[in-house]
Amino acid sequence: MNQIVSIADAYIYPHLVWGLYIELVSKAAKGEPADESRVALARAKSPVCIDVLAEFLGDSLWLAGNHITLADLYVAPMLDYFLLVPEGQEMFSAKTNLRKWWDRMNVRESIQLTRRAR
Repeated sequence: MNQIVSIADAYIYPHLVWGLYIELVSKAAKGEPADESRVALARAKSPVCIDVLAEFLGDSLWLAGNHITLADLYVAPMLDYFLLVPEGQEMFSAKTNLRKWWDRMNVRESIQLTRRAR
């Protein structure tokens, strides 16, 4: 679990949220230009992030085993933002186990209540 949280802090949040969501979705909504160098780096790193999460998940129901843990709850909002980026949806759709995990997470009341209004 700690390893997943550390990976989220070091790679998932900076690249999937700041590098793609903020640059391509949030800034566009404000009429601001994206930092293309940041986007390019995030585009290079995001498939690796998704692959690593898919590997951790494997055939398990949850990221750190058979029970939901802080790792699942910590990563979920980051992936929620990532999935607002069209290329994020495309990358994510290629990982069946992550899609099924997201389906389990997405129906949780706790996830729905903490989601930013859209």
